Amino acid sequence: MSHLHTLGEYRDAIEQFAIYPEAGTGSHRARRHVTLGLYSELIGAVAADYQKAERDDAGDFTPDRLIDLQRQMGDALWYITRSIVEFDTHNAGLIWGKSLAELQKSVHVERSVIEAFMPVPRAVVQTDFTQWGDVLALLHLLGITAARHGWSIQDLAFANVAKLKDRAERGVLQGAGEYR
Repeated sequence: MSHLHTLGEYRDAIEQFAIYPEAGTGSHRARRHVTLGLYSELIGAVAADYQKAERDDAGDFTPDRLIDLQRQMGDALWYITRSIVEFDTHNAGLIWGKSLAELQKSVHVERSVIEAFMPVPRAVVQTDFTQWGDVLALLHLLGITAARHGWSIQDLAFANVAKLKDRAERGVLQGAGEYR
């Protein structure tokens, strides 16, 4: 996996794990799947990890919760990347060659996590990913949150591919539950 330097390399590494209905066709069904998945990860799973840290640990993240958070954020990166594929974003060629480190450099960590996630529900529900800014905004928000925990977008990509490979080897790519 040492070759995951660009978003395009990450896209290629996760291609084999795109086993949802009509994957790679750009069909309405495939687009709906990745949009709902992205919404589920960012607004559901990632937000839930923050909520549980607030409720149970005075806003601090336990080591186990940090592992969960990184896994959920890796899933969000997967859905962002698959969304670019499915929506064939007109400017996608510009981003595939960008290094994951370059994407991280554009992150401004002074924004709070709450501020960063405020526009996400509207952006995810209303976006059709034909607007280049929508994709960059979501990558930006993911990068902000990763940086606040000392991770890079590349860290999320590596962890996500490792998780998916492990699930594939065990035959549990489909199903429910983070630790299947």
